[in-house]
Amino acid sequence: MEEKNNNVPYIDNETYSTDLNGYTDFTTIPEFQAPVHYKNAFKGSIDTQKIISNPDIVVSNLIRKNENGEFEFALMETIVTSTLGRDGYYGILLETPFFELPTKETLPYEEIVSILDKNILDLNLYMEGNSKLDEHKTPIHQSFTDQCGQFYVSAVSSRQGGPDIKLHWFLISSLSSYINLQLNGGMDNVHSSMQTLYALKLLERKYKAELNKLPHTEFKLDKEVPKLELVSKKQIIKNSPRFTIVDVTYKLPDSTIAYSTYAGSRDSMENIILEKDDKNPSQYNLVVSKQQRSPFVTNKEFPNGILNEFTGGMLEEGQTIEDAAIAEASQEQAYGLEKGNLTLLYKPAVCSLSTGEFGAIFVSIADNKKRTEQNLDKGEKDNSGESISSNQYYLPLKEVEENSDSLNPAPIAAKLGAMLSYEYIEKQKKQERAQLSTDENSRIPKEDEPHEVR
Repeated sequence: MEEKNNNVPYIDNETYSTDLNGYTDFTTIPEFQAPVHYKNAFKGSIDTQKIISNPDIVVSNLIRKNENGEFEFALMETIVTSTLGRDGYYGILLETPFFELPTKETLPYEEIVSILDKNILDLNLYMEGNSKLDEHKTPIHQSFTDQCGQFYVSAVSSRQGGPDIKLHWFLISSLSSYINLQLNGGMDNVHSSMQTLYALKLLERKYKAELNKLPHTEFKLDKEVPKLELVSKKQIIKNSPRFTIVDVTYKLPDSTIAYSTYAGSRDSMENIILEKDDKNPSQYNLVVSKQQRSPFVTNKEFPNGILNEFTGGMLEEGQTIEDAAIAEASQEQAYGLEKGNLTLLYKPAVCSLSTGEFGAIFVSIADNKKRTEQNLDKGEKDNSGESISSNQYYLPLKEVEENSDSLNPAPIAAKLGAMLSYEYIEKQKKQERAQLSTDENSRIPKEDEPHEVR
């Protein structure tokens, strides 16, 4: 192999398929795996990791007015065969519509709009307007794929007639209900990925004032979601500690046999660690770590592939998500947490549509004074044996809420985790205020009760 400049990361000049989950020919499987060679920002060594390259996407919430003048949002039936075999999953997820982009280069807004217009027309809809929900490219899944997403909302109107486009429409007043359903694990055959939940949370926040004026309604499925039937699942390539290649045979609703291949991975979790601010105990700081992710070292928008993340990792065999959250907090941040410190914000769900990985999100309130010694894995130490996690820093939770740019660049899991953590803390504060008010009222004597005279 030709010698490369050590300061310049590069991908081997190979061709490899970018089609996963239902679109891949068996013979193209070895081409999935592209070695990336890069200079480790923390160790200084030249490292090599295999990644899977997927096309970047634009994700767009679709909003329309129904015949009764009510606003609705859309979710699309999306085949994700990596979910087959999981309890309550039957191979089809309800997803915010997304469309592949022709390049990984940053496209001008006008070109994105043109791509949205064409693809929305293919859904038998007219696009009447749109706006960005997130100003930055966001890594969908930072572990072994290089896919990024851009998030929009598009106002649409229906065209008469046309093909079945497998869209489901729900009242916008039930948006929060659907989000809460997914945070709590979804329900039988009604599930969405973390990618879609992030898109829906962005939508909810953008139109928070308008949504608050609407009467809250409960999510109600408009029509049945079809089911796929798993015939067989076989791991055919395993030569990476992060992912495997899995071949799936399944049956469509019309009993046709179909095949797909996907990149499988162990399940994971993220633990958002919060510390109370020493100067202002009513405020909290996020414990953030800068991590170098090999899939993004060649991406100009993420210099050296550095992303801002929170404590997390993949589950070991037989390990629960709670045990993993505690172990990672001890290893990476040296916090001696117990299960009582953990609050599950997001039950395990599909991390991205191109992997078989399920991820969960926790939040933990930690005390910096109770930190212990780090117990790092070999890969988390530099060549002298010292921690490579010294790049941790604190970021005010309120600042991230008020200015999402402060956390960038960050993957979906981190951005979503910060959102959920802020909402959790605000809910806790509200409950504390309500309890305090109740306690104070209970101490006020009634008119017919004797008052103590001082």
